[in-house]
Amino acid sequence: MRRLTLLLFWLIATTAIAQPELGRFSQADTRYGRVQVRALSQFEKSVFFNGQNVAQVTNRFIDILGAFRAQGAPYDWVILSTASGGNGCEAELVILGVSASGLTLTPPFGNCTDTITELRVFADGIEIDVPSNDLFNDTHRYRFDGQNFTVADLPRAAATGGAAEPASRWIGDHPAFLLRNPEEQARFLRIMTRSDFEEFYLRMTGPGAMIQDGDWVVGTACQRHQCNSDYAALAIRLSDGKRIAGYVSNTFAAHFFGGTYADMPPTAQQRLACVFAADPLSCN
Repeated sequence: MRRLTLLLFWLIATTAIAQPELGRFSQADTRYGRVQVRALSQFEKSVFFNGQNVAQVTNRFIDILGAFRAQGAPYDWVILSTASGGNGCEAELVILGVSASGLTLTPPFGNCTDTITELRVFADGIEIDVPSNDLFNDTHRYRFDGQNFTVADLPRAAATGGAAEPASRWIGDHPAFLLRNPEEQARFLRIMTRSDFEEFYLRMTGPGAMIQDGDWVVGTACQRHQCNSDYAALAIRLSDGKRIAGYVSNTFAAHFFGGTYADMPPTAQQRLACVFAADPLSCN
């Protein structure tokens, strides 16, 4: 962290900053006082405003990313990144609203990332866009006016699912990359409902791979943290683009779309059969 004081960015009303270049600072000066990050112990930091501990913001790692104000606005905005350092969540964001009345703040937010794709400052609030990790949304848009904190999901651009590029381009990738592609989503949604697709994708969130099996490109994986019970497979035939998908569990009946288990190539069948083996992890 840079041991520097961040000076407030003075912005005109309704200013938008695409791909904002934010820093990592230990303190920021606003019109109403200084916001600082201080160590409480070797493994814990907290935020202080004019020397008073803001106890709601305490974590192992805290950085001040930026400070902003729109012309004529009653609030100055200070954006924080906070993280525990564990593998549960890489980082989250917190917005401080600093005014003549004191300090207000948002709960932590941001999909476990402190990446900000666009930032807008208004006379009556601040908006921050953060990349979405949802299947069907492109962006989460967070807005804070000093009192009210809201989020809106912005969907990805509509996909037609038209003529596909060769499925062989996905060989070597994790199948989740294919399933997050809007055009591929549109094609799989021809053989299953949206809710089915979400359940299918969930079983593709663990270790997996895309390989070629004869005339087929096959993607297989298991559900993250459930690799001893839940598996999924997809198969795309290179000659005509036919798609088959399925997922199985030892807790419910198998689900198949676009074909049956018997219609799948051998590598896909083998992966799905693992859930019924005495030692499923041996099939990884």
